[in-house]
Amino acid sequence: MQLARYTVGPYGEHCYLIYLDDGQCLIIDPGDQADFLIQEITQLNVRPQAILLTHAHFDHILAVEALRDHYQIPLWQHASEANWVVKRQSHPATTPTYFWDHEGDYAIAGFKFRLAHVPGHSPGSVVFIFNDFVIAGDTLFKGTIGRTDLEDGDHDRLISGIKKHLLTLPDQVRVFPGHGQATSIAEEKANNPFFK
Repeated sequence: MQLARYTVGPYGEHCYLIYLDDGQCLIIDPGDQADFLIQEITQLNVRPQAILLTHAHFDHILAVEALRDHYQIPLWQHASEANWVVKRQSHPATTPTYFWDHEGDYAIAGFKFRLAHVPGHSPGSVVFIFNDFVIAGDTLFKGTIGRTDLEDGDHDRLISGIKKHLLTLPDQVRVFPGHGQATSIAEEKANNPFFK
């Protein structure tokens, strides 16, 4: 399994492509610049199977409509934020939208991962836990946490969720956030001031 990161849009949001040797690919949080992302996907010679959202803030979803139409692939997101994506669409979705209905193990196409619901930055924030890395969206960053001063933010729930679902992972697990530099569980346990 391989991972590619692309920084898009004016807010420096990271879109991730996770792909297998056979070419199957997941698109996570396509925040903007759909044409650029299509070009990069073509260069990688991979075949997108689904779009997964860590959450549906606008800077993580602006390329969703174009990519799901182009590749005719489904969208997966948290039900509590379903209308956030719909409001950004120029026409009804041409592919299905599926909603995370439980925490725990998922299998989509050839990919297996564990999903944890970690609200606080937004009500539907989730993280995707693969074998040796996590796609964390805007829950956990290098040296800090996601903003909780936005509408529907909840500082205490975010801290509690990070401690329960992320800081209990092995120290060597890499954390790939929605913005900024990658980090590790060990680094955040040792240096993040929110967990002192």
